Amino acid sequence: MYGFANILYCEQVYNFTLPTWITKNNVYAKAKAIGYPGWDYLFGGTAYGNPENVELVKLYSGLQITQMIENMKKRINGTSKVLYHAYSAVSGLYFYG
Repeated sequence: MYGFANILYCEQVYNFTLPTWITKNNVYAKAKAIGYPGWDYLFGGTAYGNPENVELVKLYSGLQITQMIENMKKRINGTSKVLYHAYSAVSGLYFYG
């Protein structure tokens, strides 16, 4: 549901015309109310009356931070010739070159 709500959000930001069944029934607000808390809960955030799961937050963020530190160490030690690493905190994408 989060993905659907996010698509509607992007279409609104870029002034795309939304179908009447979305605007008439306030579908975006309903999808957002269902999807956003679920997304937060999935990654350890507070939702549905549950407190933040600190351990889960650390697990998800720790993987990326560990990878960043390892890449820095490889460059300092001369075992990697990669000039840059680009990380996306939004989509989880990783680019290097």
